[in-house]
Amino acid sequence: MAAWPGQQTAVQSPPASEARLGGIWKLNHDLSTDTSGFGRQTPQASGQSGSSGRMGSRGGGRGGFRGGSGASGSSTNSEQMLQLRTLTGEVANAPDRLTIVVSAATTEFTDDQGVVRKFDTSGKKGQIDIDGTKVDVQSKWDQDVLTIELTAGHAKLTETYQVTIEGHALVETMKLQTGSDTGSQSLPVKRIFDKVE
Repeated sequence: MAAWPGQQTAVQSPPASEARLGGIWKLNHDLSTDTSGFGRQTPQASGQSGSSGRMGSRGGGRGGFRGGSGASGSSTNSEQMLQLRTLTGEVANAPDRLTIVVSAATTEFTDDQGVVRKFDTSGKKGQIDIDGTKVDVQSKWDQDVLTIELTAGHAKLTETYQVTIEGHALVETMKLQTGSDTGSQSLPVKRIFDKVE
């Protein structure tokens, strides 16, 4: 709706409980889960090493898997391997610093490498690109908890973000599931970020 001359349009702001997530946060390595060895048992393609980087900023992940041998079965398996490695890399590689901007409809994350991801928090399904891999995404608020679900093939990563009551720490919980609903494997990972004043 257009404003009358001299009238200011209202800017939608997130609720106070959600807005607390906004700010600059530094990873507390001592209190966070050690994921340095996570993903090492993930199947690797020949000649490939490491895992896809957090927010697309670290490690490999582009190419290598997409060519396959030309057989549809090998191509499908390679694609599933790449999708699993992509989400595994999200868990394995934690950013040292996160800058979070919260608005009424979106939440934007910028890591210490300058990589930006913006999530629609209305609950709508969307898609983002992580190191060349298309990942389905759905994010929403449940009171003061932000939940982001990343799905690639048979792998699903659920992330939750919540600020402590005191407001000095951000708790991120990650749960990776692979395979079918009946044969899934999960690994809970917790990261603690301290507020940078």
